[in-house]
Order: sequence, then structure tokens, then C-alpha cells
Amino acid sequence: MKKLCTFVAALLLLPGSASAFDDQWYLGLGGGVAFLSPEPEASGFDSLLSENAAVKVYIGRDISRESSVQLEYSNFGEAPIVTGQMVTYQAAEGAIIYRIFDTRDRALTPGNLSFRLYGRFGLGFLQRDVEQNIALENASNVYFSPGFGAELLFNRWAGLRAEGSYLDLDVWQANIGVVFRFGGTGATARPSTPPPSTPVFDTSTDEAGAGSIESSTPAGDGNSATTLPAESGNQSQGAAEPQRTTVADLDNDGVPDNLDQCNDSRSGYPVQENGCSLLNGVLSGVRFAPGTADLMPSSFAQLNYLAGLLMEYPEAGIRLLAHTDTNRSARDQAILTRARLRTLGTYLVRRGVSANRLVLRSFGGSKPVAANDTAAGRAANNRIEVLER
Repeated sequence: MKKLCTFVAALLLLPGSASAFDDQWYLGLGGGVAFLSPEPEASGFDSLLSENAAVKVYIGRDISRESSVQLEYSNFGEAPIVTGQMVTYQAAEGAIIYRIFDTRDRALTPGNLSFRLYGRFGLGFLQRDVEQNIALENASNVYFSPGFGAELLFNRWAGLRAEGSYLDLDVWQANIGVVFRFGGTGATARPSTPPPSTPVFDTSTDEAGAGSIESSTPAGDGNSATTLPAESGNQSQGAAEPQRTTVADLDNDGVPDNLDQCNDSRSGYPVQENGCSLLNGVLSGVRFAPGTADLMPSSFAQLNYLAGLLMEYPEAGIRLLAHTDTNRSARDQAILTRARLRTLGTYLVRRGVSANRLVLRSFGGSKPVAANDTAAGRAANNRIEVLER
């Protein structure tokens, strides 16, 4: 028992994002209380409400950010009927979990913690074992089980879950337990940087979207001052080292003030060689198949670079703004841009970026940058903007 407690404590203290990957498996063990009220079919017998300790074990899989499926077994103990006989309850169930609230989607929780509320819908088989084969009113073995619950994730591997559900007229249950997750395809290695000739962020403001900066890391090492050699003429061998002049770097972005065109950079965010934000513009190179949320293969290098940049600057958070053209209804525009944001958010999380560092905003076709009556204009309006959060 001591070894088990030590193992659980180690899992809870492990570092890592609380954002579970879409394809993670999980195991759960819970205990709680079952409210049982068996009713004999014969007249003249009243049901007796019994509260018993209940145990549940389950295995499941997260199939998306919103939903999971799981199989579970529960033992609800036994309850008496007025004739003195006992009724034992056990159940096997398949359930679908749908999350109705998740702090990851709203960036409400810093660090590793994440909190979710969910509804659950199960279909199962309930076994009632009755002494002396006394008939019960609730004789149906197959049941539909609605319920609700909450889950607190400490990190990517471990969390606590509490839930309650209704099985049948004679069975209600509530439990709390631990959940251990494993698997997932989220990459932990830092993605490779695209070649210098590949544009990553488009920072232009013209309609055509021309002009982009090359992928690079910020100049300097982030110290508050950069030393530069002073001008001097020829010096003879053995002369003293030339004097050096310190140039201020007031915003501490690694770019000296005499070269810094944006001297109010935010601490912990990457900058370009001129000292201006690198996370501020249009993601050039990220393309979707027309009218869909499916990424084109050429987009992966740019998204890998963005994920690597965020891993290199762990304090940085970003906003992703999705826009499209008006070649469809306003409702379809909103649906499309929301779907594209889900695709981008899921991809970045799989590359190791914590979801609470991402804010996703859908604008449909309400903010065009070009006319929608030409192919070039529509291409410009189908864009993803990235901004510092």
C-alpha cells in the first residue's frame, strides 16, 4: 500500500501540461456510495433504501478535446428487502463523455492544472442477484445511464474525477477516484526550424499580403546590455585592448537601443533582429484545403517552427485569429473558421504546447483585407493571424 501511495504521489508531482492529447488512453479507479432500493414484485412489500460502499474500475480513450469513450465495471454491494433476503448489484457499462466546460479552452488556469465539467451517457447491463429468486419490479437488466461529473488534471498523466449517475429506478451512485493517462502522439522533441528561405510570419499590411520575415531566432542573449568595440586606428602589437562602450537595452530583448525599432518589447517573447515582435502578423505558409479545415502538407513546417518557438519561450502566449472569405453564408463562415482553429490548436498541443497558452478567436468573413470578387482577394482573406496574447 505504501508503494502504491508513493507511485500515485510521484505521478501527481510530475511536470507537464495538463492538456491531454486527443488519442490518450486512461485507467481509472473510484470509490463512493450507491443508493439502492429494491422493490419486490409481490404486493404488500415496501422498498427499503440502502446506502452501500461502491467500487468502480474503468478504461477509456480520449477521442477528441471534447469527448471520450470508456468501459467500466461497478460493484454496488447489496441491499435488503423486507422479507430479509439480500439483493446484490453489479453492472458493466459502456459510456460516452462529453465535456461542456474546460478551463484549457478559456486560458483560465495557469501552469499545469486544468479543470473540466462533463456530461456522461451510458448503456449497460445491471445484474441483480436475489436470494430465493424473489421477483423484483425492476427486472430489466439493460439500462440507459445519464450523469455528470468533474475532472481535475494535475498534469498530462494524472488527475482526480468525481461523478454521479442514475442507472435505474432502484440504483443511483456517486463516486470519486483517480485517473491515470498514458500514450498519445504529442511530440516532446523540439521541432526543426524551416530553412531560412521559407517565410514564417507575414508582417505586411497590404491587401496582397506581400513581404515576410525569414524564420530566425532573436538576436542577442537577452542581457540588459550589449558591448560593442570602440572605433580606433591601427594599433601596434602588444598594445592594450581597445576600450569598449556599453549600449543600453532598456526593454531587455537582446537588441541594443540604437538598433531597436520597437523599444517596448514584452519580456519573455521573441523578437526580430530589429527588436520588433516576431509573434505579430499573418501566418504565411499555413494553408487549408479549399472550404475545409484540413491542413495542406506544406503547412506543417511552419506550424512546427511556431511550436518550437513557443517551447523555446515558455512564458509567451499567443492569440490565433481565423478569417475566411465571404463565398458562403455567415453561419458557414463561422463554422469553417472555428473548425480551422480547432485543427491548429490540436496540432500545436500535440507538438507539446500547453493549451492554456493559446487563445483562439473566430471572425468568419467579417474582417476582409481584400475584395472577395477575385481569386487573389479570397486567398488573402483566408488567413490565420498570430498576435502576442
